[in-house]
Amino acid sequence: IQSDLRSLATYVERQKVLNGDVYPSTLAVSDVKVSRNAYSRGFDNGTSWYNLLYCYRATGVDAGFALIAQSKSGEVYHYSSYGGGLSKSSFALRSSANTCLDAGAPAPPSSAVQWLYAGDSWVPGMGA
Repeated sequence: IQSDLRSLATYVERQKVLNGDVYPSTLAVSDVKVSRNAYSRGFDNGTSWYNLLYCYRATGVDAGFALIAQSKSGEVYHYSSYGGGLSKSSFALRSSANTCLDAGAPAPPSSAVQWLYAGDSWVPGMGA
């Protein structure tokens, strides 16, 4: 999943340039593939499972993003434009607000989020 996070981060940065310095609001893209089999089901909110979180603030002084995911082995990794790049995380996946903050990104409502694995399935366009 580390290479997936790097690829997604590259995609996000490229889209920012193409969108006039604005981070994209969705990552359901067919040109970025993730290795679905490398991911666990992720975070259980009591109703369903969630993994591969995209936190972002599209514009402004604090514009940036973070990507956080849990591997099948249970390790959590994150990529943050707020510093540090790609890292093995010392935190677990949990609510989007807490996970964004753990990765160094602003939490909702100061930022927006998208789970790319949500409701125990991948969003359309994600995966290999």
